[in-house]
Amino acid sequence: IKPSTMQTARYSKPCITASNVLSIVFSPLFMPVYAMVIALTATPLLWIPLRTRLMSLGVVALLTAVLPILLLYSLKAAGKISDIDITNRKQRTLPILMMLFCYGLTLWYIIGVHAPAWLVMFFVGGIASVIVLGIVTVVLKWKISMHGAGMGAIIGFVFALMYYNLTLGEPLWLLIVAVLVAGLVGSARIILNKHTIWQVVAGTTVAAVITWGAVSLAIPAA
Repeated sequence: IKPSTMQTARYSKPCITASNVLSIVFSPLFMPVYAMVIALTATPLLWIPLRTRLMSLGVVALLTAVLPILLLYSLKAAGKISDIDITNRKQRTLPILMMLFCYGLTLWYIIGVHAPAWLVMFFVGGIASVIVLGIVTVVLKWKISMHGAGMGAIIGFVFALMYYNLTLGEPLWLLIVAVLVAGLVGSARIILNKHTIWQVVAGTTVAAVITWGAVSLAIPAA
């Protein structure tokens, strides 16, 4: 019996199923899309025509979710990775480089459509986070949580929007939801024996701090 099987055997089948669902729905590949949804509905960008907002959301989804998923399946078919979740830390180098490429294309697009500086810097923060995670994974040989990092980016983004009064209405509920979901996703990764608690906490913290810092750089000093 594999150690991972012994670990997950401690939990009920519904718990494991829920953990798998959470891991899929809140995959790090979907976080830029969720961030765009927040930006396009909870900030003054809401007043941009709906067609324009949907087009921008579609392009971001294509570049940060659809394209990476297709590339991951291509790597799996070629035998470069053993599973889409990239459980094996040693197989993460090429996917990380591909993620940087996709984020770079997205940043180029976001700049091209003259998005506000704080949104541009969110994607800069995403690239910086991936680089740091890559260094930790490849150089330090520690399997830091990408799911944790994805949720951390959302938390850092929402906190920055709230801190700098960039949202419409009361944003506190959005931050609370982001933190609660991050807790659920982190717990799911631990239940599935994909990461330790410290790998989840590290991923979440690193991405949250980098994202908040990146967005903060876009805000003029008072």
